[in-house]
Amino acid sequence: MHTPTHQQHQHTNSYHDISPLIYEESLEFRAYQKNIADSAYNKNTLVIIPTALGKTVIAILVSAHALYNHRRKRVLVIAPTRPLVVQHMKSFFSVLKVSQDQLTEVTGKTQPLARTAIWNNKDVRLVFATPEVVRNDLLDNRLNLEDFSLLIFDEAHRAVKDYAYTAIARKYVDQSEHPVILAMTASPGSDTRRIQDVCNNLFIKRLEYRTEEDADVKPYVNPIDVNWQWVNLRT
Repeated sequence: MHTPTHQQHQHTNSYHDISPLIYEESLEFRAYQKNIADSAYNKNTLVIIPTALGKTVIAILVSAHALYNHRRKRVLVIAPTRPLVVQHMKSFFSVLKVSQDQLTEVTGKTQPLARTAIWNNKDVRLVFATPEVVRNDLLDNRLNLEDFSLLIFDEAHRAVKDYAYTAIARKYVDQSEHPVILAMTASPGSDTRRIQDVCNNLFIKRLEYRTEEDADVKPYVNPIDVNWQWVNLRT
């Protein structure tokens, strides 16, 4: 199967040109998002960027690549809470050319029988889930991750100690034929040992870090005019 090369797309200004699975005009093109996604397609990557810079868009770009280039495989997106899971599912559905029966959510509200049916249904290409449910279904053999070619961890800084992310990552690397992990966080913390733990626990091979000062980010950030007003506070 033909995979587009970086050279072919270096002059593009549309995400639809990069992946036919993305609706035209559905996203504003930002070079740094494409640059980060390009580096995360085939290598386990931890993305550290402020929330306002669009972590979800990067996740969508990498997912579109995985779904298009591995058409018999699936994508699993894990977020710590059900509201986040639902939010991600809506974001992905609004941008990607997938039918409603090709994506679904799996949370604590989903009954075990229904979860088993979802995990066994390979026509469901995109699954959005909470970590405890995924870990429990792996332990109870309701789920095998061999059919998943991309696993996305949102708020990846949680992947320390016995948090569910660490157990899921281990199982995924063991079970998947083509395991690629995309981990994302806006707040990794200042403790380098903790960040190293996250990288170790999620089998991270590449780090992509951006701030609003980076060259490929600056064109998309509006400068903020600060007008200081001094007031006296009465005690």
